[in-house]
Amino acid sequence: VSTFKSGIDYLDLRTGKARHILITFKEGLKKGYNTIELLRPKLFVDNDGILWIGLPSRGIYYYNPFNHQYKHINIVNDKPDDIIDAQNNSVFDIKNDKVNKDILWLATSTGILSLNKKAHSISKFFRCLSPADSLGHQVKVNKLDVLNDSIIWFCNDLVGLGYYNIKNGVY
Repeated sequence: VSTFKSGIDYLDLRTGKARHILITFKEGLKKGYNTIELLRPKLFVDNDGILWIGLPSRGIYYYNPFNHQYKHINIVNDKPDDIIDAQNNSVFDIKNDKVNKDILWLATSTGILSLNKKAHSISKFFRCLSPADSLGHQVKVNKLDVLNDSIIWFCNDLVGLGYYNIKNGVY
């Protein structure tokens, strides 16, 4: 559960116990806040019970409720861990892959990305079949829905509704 004032509380449905999660950022009070509660995170619990937290400008965090550890993953691989980058490091939605339980799909400021949960690696294979129908370089994806092993539906503020072919990377 994410709230504006108190941050994130993780409720384990198997045990009925709740735990408050406090995630602070390395840069402290820069930009007027130093905790996650003011960023309106996208929360997603995967099939293994791991909580994934997508954030605007800050990439993605995961929280392991079994050992109470959390870790940050940039979606921009070549940037330092504490980077704030709204244009390239924002995560707006998170979904499971329909076939591979080790893959998550991310709706981001630079398109649809896949995240390998075991390797904590990000891959981008997202290109437009018809550049005349797109913004050209990159597409901010707000929401996505993984339909099956081949298709992801997504939406965008400017382009509208589209679909992404997982097998060939074309939208």
